[in-house]
Amino acid sequence: MLFELNQLILRAGHQSLIKDVSWSAYKRILAELGDNRSYRIAYSQGVLEIINGTDY
Repeated sequence: MLFELNQLILRAGHQSLIKDVSWSAYKRILAELGDNRSYRIAYSQGVLEIINGTDY
């Protein structure tokens, strides 16, 4: 299953977990979002966590 980040809709303060994400996909996601983003992105053992908001 492929998705694009612009397909995700997260309300402020909400979290999304995506499993089976490769390290290379994680790096591509970081590059796509850039440094100036309102999302906190974390990666651990194939699980990608995305949190929307400014209060992490």
